[in-house]
Amino acid sequence: MAFLEYHEKQYGRVFIGFMVFAFVVTLITILSASRSNPIPLQAWLPVTLVLGVIVLLFYKMETLVTDRQIVISFGVGLIRKKIDIDRLATVVPVKNKWYFGWGIRVIPRGMMYNIQGLYAVEVTYLDSKRITRIGSSDSERLALEIQKRIDHHLKRQS
Repeated sequence: MAFLEYHEKQYGRVFIGFMVFAFVVTLITILSASRSNPIPLQAWLPVTLVLGVIVLLFYKMETLVTDRQIVISFGVGLIRKKIDIDRLATVVPVKNKWYFGWGIRVIPRGMMYNIQGLYAVEVTYLDSKRITRIGSSDSERLALEIQKRIDHHLKRQS
């Protein structure tokens, strides 16, 4: 039995807002300094490029659940994590602690991938005591989709 793919896209609105703010502050600093003491191109161009690359790498998070894998990718897709369904033992919706923050983080017992909000699913593995938390705007639905695939995989094995 094949399941339809589950796909969720989240945009890091706070992150994008912060980066736009940082870019505007940088631009204002450059423009105000250029009147009395011009800043050379080679001084401000790297800052602008670094801000742009960071935005491209982390402006959104996509979670794709197929019959065989969970794929979490950030931004344009260069940063991604793949988790094989057949390695999973459990999945449960959770609420992250506020101080876990956002992004890709090491948390107690594992890793967290989150771009906004506090809600996530926590998966445990058959072959490890580690956990992975995947941020989601609809953690109940994401947990259900993953659980269906875990159950299906277990039925196929028996």
